[in-house]
Amino acid sequence: MRISRSSKPQNKVDYFALPNGFADVFMRRNEITETDDEGNVNYVSEEVYFQIDKSVTKQQIEDNFDLMWNDAVNVPVELTTDEKVEEVNKNIVLLADENANLIFQNAMQDMNIQSLQDENAELMFKIAMIEMGGNA
Repeated sequence: MRISRSSKPQNKVDYFALPNGFADVFMRRNEITETDDEGNVNYVSEEVYFQIDKSVTKQQIEDNFDLMWNDAVNVPVELTTDEKVEEVNKNIVLLADENANLIFQNAMQDMNIQSLQDENAELMFKIAMIEMGGNA
């Protein structure tokens, strides 16, 4: 859905048959008037656009306005190439951050293991010294 602005009142439904067997459909609702700084009146409404098989008529769309509106609003929007690239770049950054975090956690675990190995070696040395009759 987007906001539509016009200098004239807009139709609730505009229907344009295309030569490919489809029709461009613009649906509008909740039209209000706004006056700009120069005193011009603008008609502002919510608008959805979709293409539909032209076997569906403008009258059918008008008769089922709410249903058609909701269907149009809930259609997933296809991302542009730039938006897709931006999304991929965001994911790369997130993955790089997660990777860095995992590397840090791995290094901390390695340090903990080394510390435990050092403590184990020290205890083994003390045990060996005690067994040999020396002081640890």
